[in-house]
Amino acid sequence: MKKKVLFFAREYQADFFPLLRSPKYDAYYVTLTLEEKRRVEAKGQPVFACFEEMYDTLTPDQFPDNYSLTSFASDRFMGSIPLAERRTILGKEIAFWRFALEEGKADAVINETVAIEASEVLFIEAKKREIPYYSWMSLPVPNTFYFQHTPMYNELDQRIQEIQPGDEDFTRAEMYMEKVRQGAGAPFYAQNLKKRGNPVVLLKSFKRWFLAKKQSAKHSRNKSLAVFGNPQQVFGTQMRLYFLSLFRKYRKPEELKQFELVFYPMHFEPEATLRYMSEFYSNQVATMENISKCLKTNQILVVKEHPQQPGMFLTNMFRKLQRNYSNILFLPAEIPTSDLIREATAIVTLTSTAGFEGLILGKPVFVLGKVFYNQCPGVNKIQSYEELRQKLRALSYAKPSAEKVKHFVAQMIRHANTGNPYPHANLCTSDNIAAVTHAIEKQLEI
Repeated sequence: MKKKVLFFAREYQADFFPLLRSPKYDAYYVTLTLEEKRRVEAKGQPVFACFEEMYDTLTPDQFPDNYSLTSFASDRFMGSIPLAERRTILGKEIAFWRFALEEGKADAVINETVAIEASEVLFIEAKKREIPYYSWMSLPVPNTFYFQHTPMYNELDQRIQEIQPGDEDFTRAEMYMEKVRQGAGAPFYAQNLKKRGNPVVLLKSFKRWFLAKKQSAKHSRNKSLAVFGNPQQVFGTQMRLYFLSLFRKYRKPEELKQFELVFYPMHFEPEATLRYMSEFYSNQVATMENISKCLKTNQILVVKEHPQQPGMFLTNMFRKLQRNYSNILFLPAEIPTSDLIREATAIVTLTSTAGFEGLILGKPVFVLGKVFYNQCPGVNKIQSYEELRQKLRALSYAKPSAEKVKHFVAQMIRHANTGNPYPHANLCTSDNIAAVTHAIEKQLEI
């Protein structure tokens, strides 16, 4: 009997997941919004349950006070909702997924890594029923991804160290590492981005902000945040950064030539890499302040904007931080990350791929979050700021070995699947669809 697989078709997945059909499993689809439901059905697939459609009629389930694996603070959109009302929404989410799993008779769940509360609840409810939850994450090696051993964060299973790579894996590892050495190792989501000040970015942001505002007006505020998140805030921020980039300037980086550089790559805000994978470091202003307190007197913390958020350091919040801490220097998104890695004495990061590039380039890397390269030999996994300060100042830290890093990259390639299930130019090509579908079949052991 074929396995029945629940696909949580959220955002871009509403267009992608219906394409992942296979004679080896039966797929059924669940969405958050009616718009996602319409897109799945446009691909010829029925939707079993839609949260927006069912929200008003759902009776909240009861749940223990220690229900969540994280906390209410992890969801990046619902933090302003009063606590009692948040509990009601959580009860509705539990009831929704109970219905989708039990009435749909799921044998497995397919979704990306946990990024919102609804996904965390799906994971908890699936686990209660011993239903496997298969989530994935892309790797910086082009056209590769892996299934996580837990959907809550990106760390690879420690068993990766037992993998024996083959000659082809080592060849691909060397090819990728050479690209990084040449400064061409940027991940796919940081490539071919629109330039700062491009009016197309402003127009698209305004259109999406207007549509989000119109959509949210149809529902109560709580329902709107629970179902749609807060796209008005996201696109409003994009428009604000566009105009700030026209009228404000960055501090000139003369300090780069005078002091040792400790590089911290800025993470996109708000995002799951902060709220779930780096839960206790999600306030990046506080994180930067604390890292700056770990530095020696001849060091400066250099922070580069995330490539998808140019202008972020021109906001009042970061300008104030810049004024109050002379050993922090903010740089615009256009500065090549590879140049900063080469100049840096060390790299401190939560989950950035810049840390992985740093390992390849032989730099000391200190990781505060949960990321795929934590198992790589030479990584300094940091548990506290006191530990970070002690290691940075005493030079008592691990340094990567080129051969050991290459072996880890080869192990990672051996472990990975071909394809990329995240938004990119080739997402819906026949080759990528076939590769991701095959990976799902393999993961389901069918």
